[in-house]
Amino acid sequence: MEDNIEVLSENLTDKQLQFCEYYLTSFNATESAKRAGYSEDCATEQGSRLLTYAKVRAYIQEKRKRLLEENKVSVEYVISSLMDVVDRCMQKQEVKEWDYQSKELKRTGEYRFDSIGANKALELLGKTLGLYYDKKTVDVNIEQSKLDKLIDNVNKE
Repeated sequence: MEDNIEVLSENLTDKQLQFCEYYLTSFNATESAKRAGYSEDCATEQGSRLLTYAKVRAYIQEKRKRLLEENKVSVEYVISSLMDVVDRCMQKQEVKEWDYQSKELKRTGEYRFDSIGANKALELLGKTLGLYYDKKTVDVNIEQSKLDKLIDNVNKE
């Protein structure tokens, strides 16, 4: 696999290679372009443009794949870790308050759990499993006669 990275890197300029390396740590094309030495005035455009180049995308994809394999990160690992976070965050923790007279912690009879951590882990778990998708609403203005014609054409097929 290392040979593949070397072959792919030979097809990139030094700036492109630096952009790729910075991008792999930040996933921010504008900042990566700036750090790689591209002009601040056009860093946004240049970063976006670089991500359209097949050779840049290929290098980033291969390098990311290698990093994931080296660190033993897989979908199974991510799901398992997120489930651990959910389980831990959902555990009830007894609330205790300091009693200044007895100088000790006293039970309040209340319990709490980390709802923010649990919700975030569940959200990430859902995204990892593809349970969520972006829903977009589009407003279209079309004459009724054109709409009827379009529906008729679809029904004929």
